[in-house]
Amino acid sequence: MTIVVCEQCGATQEIGTTAGFVCARCGETSWYVRCPGCGEPMQWHVGGPKRQRHDACGRTVRLARSVRAPEVERGVIVEPVMPWWEQPGAGLPFELGEADYLGGHSNARPRMRDAMVVMQRDQIRVSAGIRVFVVPWSEVRAVYADSRERVGDRPVVARMAAARAIDLNRDPAPSYLVVETDGEAFVFGCPMARSELADRCRGLLASDEPPVPLPSPTATASPGPAPDDTARVLRELAALHAEGVLSDEEFAAKKAEILRRM
Repeated sequence: MTIVVCEQCGATQEIGTTAGFVCARCGETSWYVRCPGCGEPMQWHVGGPKRQRHDACGRTVRLARSVRAPEVERGVIVEPVMPWWEQPGAGLPFELGEADYLGGHSNARPRMRDAMVVMQRDQIRVSAGIRVFVVPWSEVRAVYADSRERVGDRPVVARMAAARAIDLNRDPAPSYLVVETDGEAFVFGCPMARSELADRCRGLLASDEPPVPLPSPTATASPGPAPDDTARVLRELAALHAEGVLSDEEFAAKKAEILRRM
């Protein structure tokens, strides 16, 4: 089954073929042709004008007279899933206030002192003077409120620190807001206590639990973690090893220590 949106009325529906559909809301029949401009599929409205515009690229397309529309079935209306950042509990929009952006993310590398962080409905807006960057919520994978002691335990933050993209020792703060994307994170040093930061961002936080810290080879033996936690820590170790954060010797030692504690 395929989820499509009718370009005539905006109804989201499920169809059993990619050839086309009869809209379950407005009854418009559409079928798909390949746009000669961008090469992407476009909905062709049967019974519409001879020339139709492809909204994706703006090209006006004329269909050959010899082409016949295939037989298509009626779609089935489905309720679109509301993105997590648009749900009422997220509490958007609101101003987080001033925070130091620590830099290092590939989309916004330079640091920004005393930046104004605003959580808007569709994006996070960060500005300091004439410098501005935005982070669309669609790119955000998780949001964490961390203390100074535990922010470095986040694998994505540890990788960025090891690559010298950020320097947590240079930029100490009472709390940190970590906005995680695919493989990277926007890290903000906040002037408030972690509890206050967590309270302000509560509807956005992925978890209020601390991350699982990387085990130390010299740590005192303790009851082993649950199997799911063990597997997760091993995956995080493997990722740090692949990124070059851990040497072969460090990786082997930490892995052996975890397995001994099982």
